[in-house]
Amino acid sequence: HKMKHDTWLSRLVKDRRRMEHLVAGPAAPLRNVEMEEVVEELQDKVRALQTDKETLSRRLLLVRQQQLNSQSQRAGPYAHRCILSMDMVCWRRPEQRSGTCETIGSIDNTLFQSRFSRFSDSVWFCRENKVETQCSQMEELRAELQRKEEEHEDRLQQLRQQQTHNLRSHVDGNVVMIKLQKQLTERSNAFSELEERFICLKEVCQTLKLGHELAVQKVEDLTTELKEQQRKTLELEQREQSFNLSWMSMKMLEERICELEQERQLLKENNNLLLSRLELDMVQQQKYDQVNRQQRLQISQLEKALRADLADKNDILEQIRAERDSKMKLSEESQRLQQQLLEHQQQVKELKESRTVRLQLQYHTSRRAQKNADLRFLKNEETSEINVREMQAAHAESIQELQKTRDLLVVESQISQGYKVRELLVTTMKSIKAQSEEKLEKQRHLLESREAKIRSLQAQLKDMYGSKCSALGPDCGADDRDSDGSVQLERGENLLELQLESASLSPSILQVLGEDEPSTFCTYAFYLFGLHSTPMVVGTNPLYDFTSRYVVRVDEQLLQYLRAEQLTVELHHNQGLTWKTIAQASIPLVALMEQDFQWVFVLLSGVGEDCGFIGSLNYCLRMKIPIHDIITESLGSTSSQQSQVSLLLFNVESCSGLELVSSRPIIPHVVYKFFTFPDYSTTTSKESSFILFQDTQSYPVHMDSDLRLYLESELLQFYVFDCNGERMNQYMGKAQVSLQPLLQNLSVEGLFPLLNASGEGVGHIQVTIRWNQNFNTPDKNTEEVLNHIQEKQQSQEKQQKQENRQIKENLLINVSSSKTDDSTMVRTYECGSHMFKDYYYFIVPSLRLDILCLSLRANSSVSLDPNVVNMFMEFSFLGLQMVETPLSLPKPAPDCRAHYNYSKAILVDTEENSAQRALLRKALLGNDPTSSRVVFTVVSEPPPDEQQDRDCEEVGMAFIELSELLEKHEDLMEANLKGRTSAN
Repeated sequence: HKMKHDTWLSRLVKDRRRMEHLVAGPAAPLRNVEMEEVVEELQDKVRALQTDKETLSRRLLLVRQQQLNSQSQRAGPYAHRCILSMDMVCWRRPEQRSGTCETIGSIDNTLFQSRFSRFSDSVWFCRENKVETQCSQMEELRAELQRKEEEHEDRLQQLRQQQTHNLRSHVDGNVVMIKLQKQLTERSNAFSELEERFICLKEVCQTLKLGHELAVQKVEDLTTELKEQQRKTLELEQREQSFNLSWMSMKMLEERICELEQERQLLKENNNLLLSRLELDMVQQQKYDQVNRQQRLQISQLEKALRADLADKNDILEQIRAERDSKMKLSEESQRLQQQLLEHQQQVKELKESRTVRLQLQYHTSRRAQKNADLRFLKNEETSEINVREMQAAHAESIQELQKTRDLLVVESQISQGYKVRELLVTTMKSIKAQSEEKLEKQRHLLESREAKIRSLQAQLKDMYGSKCSALGPDCGADDRDSDGSVQLERGENLLELQLESASLSPSILQVLGEDEPSTFCTYAFYLFGLHSTPMVVGTNPLYDFTSRYVVRVDEQLLQYLRAEQLTVELHHNQGLTWKTIAQASIPLVALMEQDFQWVFVLLSGVGEDCGFIGSLNYCLRMKIPIHDIITESLGSTSSQQSQVSLLLFNVESCSGLELVSSRPIIPHVVYKFFTFPDYSTTTSKESSFILFQDTQSYPVHMDSDLRLYLESELLQFYVFDCNGERMNQYMGKAQVSLQPLLQNLSVEGLFPLLNASGEGVGHIQVTIRWNQNFNTPDKNTEEVLNHIQEKQQSQEKQQKQENRQIKENLLINVSSSKTDDSTMVRTYECGSHMFKDYYYFIVPSLRLDILCLSLRANSSVSLDPNVVNMFMEFSFLGLQMVETPLSLPKPAPDCRAHYNYSKAILVDTEENSAQRALLRKALLGNDPTSSRVVFTVVSEPPPDEQQDRDCEEVGMAFIELSELLEKHEDLMEANLKGRTSAN
């Protein structure tokens, strides 16, 4: 057992050395502190285990010795049961005692040997068991040692991997550090070079400063010398001017005289040229009127023929439907008759067979009777009577059969006649169908040809009345006015040209846009024409060089537009697929009435809050024939009448106190109506505390008694509306201004109170009304001339005199009428007393009709119909063709309005429009009920994507009875007229 223990200890020592060798590992090129610490910890643990082992071994020896001592000293009754260990028996040595104890020791020794021999077998058995248990424990310890060796190997492998990783990271850090040190050396070298350059530049700057100071001093000396020289030159120039002043004034007077002579000559030439043009215009106007009448007659004839063809087509289709129905009925009847015929034929066959049988029986009976005739006398009376009865019965049956066959033959003849009629109808149907198809084919070809003619005529009308745009060169001088011969102008027409030359943008807007070379373009819309756009140009000073041309008719509406409106030009910035409005400019159009043309710069104001002026726009606006030349030519020798026309100026300056009406910001504008002129609306103002308009409007008025009566009796009303309000048709305030001071050549100016609908004060409005010259009534000479002309006209036409008096008293007054439908409500305006023809200096009798707006009721069929999207108005009166509004507006919401603002003037003078004057006489006298009313029709226009599939449809109508106006003798001012839908 001791040898096993020694081998076990030697094995443990070897294992420990091997563990230390494994922990130490191969010699590393570099020192690993962590690994050394781990090894030291393991060595400490091994030392601790060794100390524990030594202490345990000592304790074990001590315990064994104590057991031996206790067994040797105490011998009890149960001493024979003590089992001593092998170690105690083998290693225990008895102590050598002296004296009397030797005898006792010998006795004990003998006793011990006897006991040992007695229990030696049992002790040996126990020791074998203990050795086996210790061997099993040794095996377990070896297994645990092997497991721990494996764990130590895994831990060592992990430590080695961690060590290699740390070594690599350390090497990488050293490489990065080397690179950084290299860069640091390079940067330090560059920094030293920069310091040297900075020192050199500093020295150069000091030298330049010294040179600059010397140059400034020299410049100051030179400026003092220059001032002295300039003073001397000024003195000399003043002397020279004083000497040459008289000579220059004389030279200027001579040049002025030459210019006046040249102007006089030019005026004479222009006068002759205008006279020749007037003659040519008259001839061209007559030709154009003749061609226009022919085209209108052709169009009307084509429309009538088209309507007739459509009616014939509908009739033929109805006939075809009726014949088709009759054909179906005849086919059914023929089938029924065929069945009846088959039945009757079967019956006829049966009757024929029965008839033949009966005839044979009768024949046999008659032969039999003849054979037995000689023997009749042998028979008695009874047999004879029986034979007679039988014969009578057979005769009656034969008569009935014959009657049936007769009926069958009659039915057969009827059936054959029905067959003949059916065949005749079939043939006639085929012929009618062929004829209808041929007729439809002819009508289709005829309709196609007429549609082609209508398209060509429409294209010609578009070419006649459309506007054209073209680009002119930058030099739009007066010399090239008549050089353009591509535009043919009719009588009363003129050509307006607007050229946008270039624009200039400020640096501030370039910073806002974030581009040095922005892409921009301009858009604008003039009068009733569409939107025009310039080409896109890149740059801070874009050169557009774009010209728009508009063929316009110079009448009162255009002149009013030129006097009151401004053309808004918007500047847009291109942002790829989108664009943004960055600025806008307002071009005053009143300059066309005052001067010929000129290049003008207008400022561009930014769009948005806190945006000022961001640039300028260069444009040229002119008429081909200047308006002031037309007015001068039209007036001619009637210069004496110009004194009877005065200009009345209206200036709406500002409003105050309106900010108390509403808590939100307001955008107000003022609307007023003077005399017979249409309503006028001022510009809007965005200031809420103090509203500033500074809007000026002028009205040319004729000095007559009507104007005096108007100024004496009427009050001019100014209405203030809010564009930002919820109800656009309700005014915020109303002011009334008396015009009587104008009769004394005084101006009307000051603050006037504004009252709301309930009569409460909401603020003040500042207005100024004044004459541009003195107000005078017509003098006696003018009245005498007018009376003489009137008497001459009365002597020429007595019948027209009565008509003129009726029209003057009853109809030709300012009339405003409106109509409401249970689905629509249309506001119209008729003013027929006078109208300016071509220019506002000529007064011609006329009838004017204005279509202002349209509104729908919530429960009407039109407002509930989803197919009605866009609507326009049309009417016909005094033999004119159907007149339509130029715009088709979206269907308004219930209780809202769609504003058309369309005006149509119908001339009823005796010189050129006598036919319309005669129609007006019939309408007023009520002779023709169809012409005594003005019928307004509301038409639904399909959307653009459905125009090929759908046609325009009439959805509502209303009318005005002219005879009722004459009976009531009242002015119809913005009243509501009841109408009805087309379905009703």
